[in-house]
Amino acid sequence: MKSFKEFFTEGLWANINAKKKRGGKSARKGSKAYKAAKKAGDKLNKTKHSDEEDAESSPGRVKRAGASCKGSVTELRKRAKKYGGEKGKMYHWCANMKGGKKKKSEGEEDAEKKVSKTRAKCQAKAKRKYDVWPSAYASGYVQKCVNRGGNIK
Repeated sequence: MKSFKEFFTEGLWANINAKKKRGGKSARKGSKAYKAAKKAGDKLNKTKHSDEEDAESSPGRVKRAGASCKGSVTELRKRAKKYGGEKGKMYHWCANMKGGKKKKSEGEEDAEKKVSKTRAKCQAKAKRKYDVWPSAYASGYVQKCVNRGGNIK
């Protein structure tokens, strides 16, 4: 006779196969019994996998795929083209992480804020001038206004 722990750690499919051997019919997919068994099996598998992960640290996705993030961005892009599947994806990911977006300096941020304020003023002018917003004429007016630094009539 199996112990309590052995009986519940075998999993969903072991229970289903045992029922088939006994001559019983398996539960239908929509039935409550099937849903309950599936939920219990998934819960057991989840705890089983989390215990395995705690026991030994598994390598990251990049290492599991057999890729390496060493090298320049262009080299990583070349490798990504060379390899397909998961390995290629990981090379693309590494290249994207290495490339990254540069942080903006304070001067660039101030200029960007100035442009957004100018754009808001120009949009207000366009909304007063044109009946239909947004429209091609109004959008063109806004762009022209922004390019001239807000000085447009």
